[in-house]
Amino acid sequence: MNTTVAPGFFLILSLLIEQQSSSGASRTSKFSIAVIAINGNFPGPIHEATTNWNIVVNVKNDLDGPLLLTWNVIQHRKNSWQYGVLGTNCPIPGGWNWTYRIEP
Repeated sequence: MNTTVAPGFFLILSLLIEQQSSSGASRTSKFSIAVIAINGNFPGPIHEATTNWNIVVNVKNDLDGPLLLTWNVIQHRKNSWQYGVLGTNCPIPGGWNWTYRIEP
């Protein structure tokens, strides 16, 4: 994963969203399910930023269908047009890239 903190308090993330198989076991059988992985990991990574940092998230959707990310734990102070809720953003079509720019 690419995580870069540049001068001026920027947090720049590159996320690859893809479908992977995850296996597990129960008392009666083994099973395999499809999960959405971020940079090959499930669950995805945790990143920390503070107020007045500029967060730039580059997303590559390698899923077959659309993907909609929501940023409901981040307070959007200057504008909320990239909040991620349907109606403020359109889903990212499969195979497309999108860059979110957020200042909490």
